[in-house]
Amino acid sequence: MFGGAAIYGLVTRRNLATMAGYLVMALIGIIIASVVNIVILFFLVPRKVGKTDFAPLGRYAAVLTAASVVAGLAGWLIDRYVFAPLGPSLWLRLASVVVSGSVALVLFYALCLILRVGEAKQYLKRFMAR
Repeated sequence: MFGGAAIYGLVTRRNLATMAGYLVMALIGIIIASVVNIVILFFLVPRKVGKTDFAPLGRYAAVLTAASVVAGLAGWLIDRYVFAPLGPSLWLRLASVVVSGSVALVLFYALCLILRVGEAKQYLKRFMAR
């Protein structure tokens, strides 16, 4: 992760000492971890488990990812366009965290119910029981 961030800083000539530098390092780490997890899921798990239909498991991951992205984006939009113009007061920031987080959480659960995550959960329980 830090090697990737160092290469990024070398190529772009940006100062990585700012908060943005840490966020870029975190993004690079998440991308590397995602690639490693995909390799493990599709190449190593079938050898251990045998022939298994991974489509429901992939659908489960895709639904959770989509619901997380939409809910996070909604929370960010509320924070950015409702609370940010009101000022940097501590009480407004606390209210922003509570309201934006609550809206994001409710939206996440609603999307999971609409997209039927419960059915995928049953498959996941059967898969883990093997």
